[in-house]
Amino acid sequence: MEEIKSIKDPRVILARELNSSSGRKKHKKFLIEGEENLKWAIDSLININFIICDEKNIETYSHLKKFIPVFVASQGILKKITETNYLIPVIAIADFPKVNDKFGDFILVLDNIQDYGNLGTIIRTSKAFGINDFLSPDEKFDPYYKKTIDSSRGLVYSSNFICYENNELLVKDIKQRGYQLITTSPEGDSLHSLVEIDNRPIALVIGNETKGVSEYFHKFADKIIQIPMNMNVESLNVGVATGISIYELKLKQILNMLEAKIKSTLGRKVNVLGQLIKKIFDIELKKVTNIGADRVVFLMVLQCEKEMKIEQVIRENGLLESEVDKFLQPLIENRYINKNGDTIYIAPQAEDFLSKIWIIRERAEQNIISVLSENENEYFNDVLDKLLKRCKDLLTSSS
Repeated sequence: MEEIKSIKDPRVILARELNSSSGRKKHKKFLIEGEENLKWAIDSLININFIICDEKNIETYSHLKKFIPVFVASQGILKKITETNYLIPVIAIADFPKVNDKFGDFILVLDNIQDYGNLGTIIRTSKAFGINDFLSPDEKFDPYYKKTIDSSRGLVYSSNFICYENNELLVKDIKQRGYQLITTSPEGDSLHSLVEIDNRPIALVIGNETKGVSEYFHKFADKIIQIPMNMNVESLNVGVATGISIYELKLKQILNMLEAKIKSTLGRKVNVLGQLIKKIFDIELKKVTNIGADRVVFLMVLQCEKEMKIEQVIRENGLLESEVDKFLQPLIENRYINKNGDTIYIAPQAEDFLSKIWIIRERAEQNIISVLSENENEYFNDVLDKLLKRCKDLLTSSS
């Protein structure tokens, strides 16, 4: 294994430059420090240029030589690279992840977040809710500080960061993409729990720790909301406030989009896979509820239909007439449905239940499609849409 013997070695010079934000921007690379950070980067499929470790850790990283150049250096050189008085036994140089210009249906706008630990917490909290896109109105925005990486538990590596020149360009872009802009303020027009949002993707603005959200974003906001607090509390930590805002808005978004999502997933496109999808869904559901996939799918369909005759319940769920009461009983007991004569109605409690377990459905679906690349997944859905359209055309022409 090649040894790096001088701090004037080009690899050492490069690594030391990456301690500064300007160095990272210049080279479009960042420094990975420590075994845990390196593992997070590898798991996130970050493109690592090379690794430098001390002599005692040669065996630990020698197996990576097939894929990544690995060099050895003295403890003194490693301390120079990391600018610490203590030894960090392994470092690596990695490229910035590629920016994806396709955003999800919930994105975060980071408005002048100053504390790197808070930024990492915000990223980690957002990722827990399936949010992966983070926009900044500052070209100098830098998520690759060590404190940010640590507090996000490495989730920085798998996040999508997009920087704009200023507030105006950012707002213009997300408005053109059809996002509703939501800001938070102690003087907001509506409470989180009571606000009504549109059936459009959400761009939530997270403001500065001291000054809050910039006036420019409030000016163009579709909704300005507030978190109700006891008068003895002046403000919440920005990471905590972000978690509360995302939770409230995500539930409302799911309820708003539930019907559209239900109609486009869970085997409605792929009837052949319907039963297998439900079985996988059932495995995930059993971890949190005993209702079962068949009943949850039925609730999702009923959410769209609002009401259903008993004979339709029997037909669509493949039940015998003698089985229908047993099938419906747990749903009645949990007050997810109401029964009036031979008609079944969706109950308000069911909407809340479905919104909370939607992440379980998404997790099951992600497990199923994980064998497909992004391009394969898009192509697969395009093919299914064409087949569905063809079937509808054939049925129309034959009637």
